Order: sequence, then C-alpha cells, then structure tokens
Amino acid sequence: MASNFVGVSTMDEVQRWDKKQGRFLKVSRPEMVKLYNEAMGAVVNSWLEYRLDAKRANLQTKDILDLLHFKMNVAQCLVSVHKPVAAKRRRPSMSPEPQPHAHRPQVQDARPLSEVQYDMVDHMPN
Repeated sequence: MASNFVGVSTMDEVQRWDKKQGRFLKVSRPEMVKLYNEAMGAVVNSWLEYRLDAKRANLQTKDILDLLHFKMNVAQCLVSVHKPVAAKRRRPSMSPEPQPHAHRPQVQDARPLSEVQYDMVDHMPN
C-alpha cells in the first residue's frame, strides 16, 4: 500500500484474530493503514445510517444504494468539491450549422450527482 498523504511514520501494535491458531496476535500497523481504517469506518457508519433513513422514508429496496455504490457516490461528491463550474451554454447561432463529415459518437452528458447539484454551493451565475 502506498500513500502520498502519509509518509513513513509511526507504527503501532494492534490485536488481530488468527483463525489457524485460534487466538489474538499482536501485529504492527503503519499509520497509513490506521487512518484508512478510521476513514472507511466513518463511510460504513454513514452508509448504515443512510439505509436506516431510506427504510424510514419507505424507499423501495431497489432504490437503496449498496455499500459499493454508496462509496462511489461519496467519492464522486468529494472529487467534485471546489471544482470550477463549467461555463453556461449560449444561445444557438442563427447561421446554419456545418454538416459533419463523419458520424461522431454521442458523448454522454456528465451531469453532477443530485447531492452536488442541489447542495446550494457555487451554482449561481456570475
């Protein structure tokens, strides 16, 4: 495992269960692994709360995100924080559009997630 966030730093000892020996063993753990485990624990707890809220809101099971998709959703939201907003599209020109020479594949519209779209941050025109 590599990180550009945490360099070589302190190691601590933790206890892990060994199935073969049937007892706990002390294992050294880098700080990077400790920070990762803490962050992932927070994401999993958030997912569990999300599932409870979704059930209370009577969402159908098919509409509730599984853990993988929830993590991807969180990652997409975190990546798009503080990203500059693309310029607005302008009115179409009155001049005729040139005919394309070759058929170009359609590009899928990359719309932001609803959590980003409705977060009330940086969505006002300049």
